[in-house]
Amino acid sequence: MYFDGRVGYLDQMNEEMRDAARKRIKAKRDFWNMVVAFVIIAAVMNVVWLMSGYRSYYWPAWPMIGFAIATAFTAFNIFGPGRKPITDDDIDREVRKMGGGGPPHSAR
Repeated sequence: MYFDGRVGYLDQMNEEMRDAARKRIKAKRDFWNMVVAFVIIAAVMNVVWLMSGYRSYYWPAWPMIGFAIATAFTAFNIFGPGRKPITDDDIDREVRKMGGGGPPHSAR
Protein backbone atom coordinates (compact mmCIF):
# COMPACT_ATOMS: atom_id res chain seq x y z
CA MET A 1 0.00 0.00 0.00
CA TYR A 2 1.09 3.54 -0.61
CA PHE A 3 0.87 5.97 2.31
CA ASP A 4 2.27 9.48 2.08
CA GLY A 5 0.39 11.23 4.86
CA ARG A 6 -2.64 11.88 2.66
CA VAL A 7 -4.83 9.19 4.20
CA GLY A 8 -7.50 11.79 4.96
CA TYR A 9 -7.39 12.89 1.33
CA LEU A 10 -7.90 9.32 0.13
CA ASP A 11 -10.76 8.83 2.59
CA GLN A 12 -12.35 12.02 1.29
CA MET A 13 -11.99 10.82 -2.30
CA ASN A 14 -13.55 7.47 -1.39
CA GLU A 15 -16.45 9.25 0.33
CA GLU A 16 -16.95 11.46 -2.73
CA MET A 17 -17.05 8.34 -4.91
CA ARG A 18 -19.61 6.78 -2.58
CA ASP A 19 -21.71 9.97 -2.75
CA ALA A 20 -21.55 9.89 -6.56
CA ALA A 21 -22.58 6.22 -6.51
CA ARG A 22 -25.52 7.04 -4.22
CA LYS A 23 -26.65 9.76 -6.63
CA ARG A 24 -26.45 7.38 -9.60
CA ILE A 25 -28.43 4.70 -7.76
CA LYS A 26 -31.07 7.27 -6.80
CA ALA A 27 -31.26 8.54 -10.39
CA LYS A 28 -31.76 4.98 -11.69
CA ARG A 29 -34.49 4.28 -9.14
CA ASP A 30 -36.19 7.58 -9.95
CA PHE A 31 -36.08 6.70 -13.65
CA TRP A 32 -37.81 3.35 -13.09
CA ASN A 33 -40.40 5.09 -10.90
CA MET A 34 -40.97 7.48 -13.82
CA VAL A 35 -41.50 4.54 -16.20
CA VAL A 36 -44.06 2.99 -13.84
CA ALA A 37 -45.84 6.35 -13.52
CA PHE A 38 -45.87 6.67 -17.32
CA VAL A 39 -47.49 3.25 -17.72
CA ILE A 40 -50.13 3.95 -15.04
CA ILE A 41 -50.97 7.42 -16.39
CA ALA A 42 -51.17 6.12 -19.96
CA ALA A 43 -53.51 3.34 -18.85
CA VAL A 44 -55.77 5.78 -16.99
CA MET A 45 -55.90 8.16 -19.96
CA ASN A 46 -56.80 5.30 -22.29
CA VAL A 47 -59.58 4.14 -19.97
CA VAL A 48 -60.97 7.69 -19.83
CA TRP A 49 -60.76 7.95 -23.61
CA LEU A 50 -62.53 4.62 -24.10
CA MET A 51 -65.27 5.46 -21.61
CA SER A 52 -65.86 8.96 -23.02
CA GLY A 53 -67.03 7.59 -26.37
CA TYR A 54 -64.75 9.84 -28.44
CA ARG A 55 -63.06 7.06 -30.32
CA SER A 56 -62.64 9.07 -33.51
CA TYR A 57 -59.85 11.26 -32.10
CA TYR A 58 -57.16 9.63 -29.99
CA TRP A 59 -56.28 12.56 -27.69
CA PRO A 60 -54.21 10.47 -25.17
CA ALA A 61 -51.48 10.33 -27.79
CA TRP A 62 -50.42 13.94 -27.12
CA PRO A 63 -49.67 13.69 -23.40
CA MET A 64 -48.19 10.21 -23.93
CA ILE A 65 -45.82 11.57 -26.59
CA GLY A 66 -44.69 14.34 -24.23
CA PHE A 67 -44.17 11.91 -21.37
CA ALA A 68 -42.32 9.49 -23.66
CA ILE A 69 -39.96 12.26 -24.79
CA ALA A 70 -39.24 13.23 -21.18
CA THR A 71 -38.64 9.58 -20.29
CA ALA A 72 -36.29 9.12 -23.25
CA PHE A 73 -34.21 12.17 -22.29
CA THR A 74 -34.04 10.96 -18.70
CA ALA A 75 -32.94 7.49 -19.84
CA PHE A 76 -30.27 9.00 -22.10
CA ASN A 77 -29.01 11.14 -19.23
CA ILE A 78 -28.74 8.14 -16.90
CA PHE A 79 -27.73 5.30 -19.20
CA GLY A 80 -26.35 7.08 -22.28
CA PRO A 81 -22.80 7.55 -23.49
CA GLY A 82 -20.44 9.11 -21.01
CA ARG A 83 -22.16 7.49 -18.06
CA LYS A 84 -19.62 4.73 -17.52
CA PRO A 85 -18.34 4.34 -13.97
CA ILE A 86 -15.44 6.54 -12.92
CA THR A 87 -12.34 4.47 -12.26
CA ASP A 88 -9.40 5.21 -9.98
CA ASP A 89 -7.25 5.65 -13.09
CA ASP A 90 -9.66 8.32 -14.39
CA ILE A 91 -9.42 10.16 -11.08
CA ASP A 92 -5.61 9.89 -10.96
CA ARG A 93 -5.35 11.19 -14.53
CA GLU A 94 -7.59 14.16 -13.72
CA VAL A 95 -5.68 14.95 -10.51
CA ARG A 96 -2.41 14.98 -12.48
CA LYS A 97 -3.98 17.33 -15.05
CA MET A 98 -5.02 19.64 -12.22
CA GLY A 99 -1.41 19.80 -11.04
CA GLY A 100 -1.73 17.30 -8.22
CA GLY A 101 1.24 15.09 -7.54
CA GLY A 102 1.65 11.62 -6.26
CA PRO A 103 2.17 8.35 -7.98
CA PRO A 104 -0.50 6.76 -10.15
CA HIS A 105 -3.12 4.56 -8.48
CA SER A 106 -1.34 1.34 -9.49
CA ALA A 107 1.63 2.28 -7.25
CA ARG A 108 -0.49 2.50 -4.10
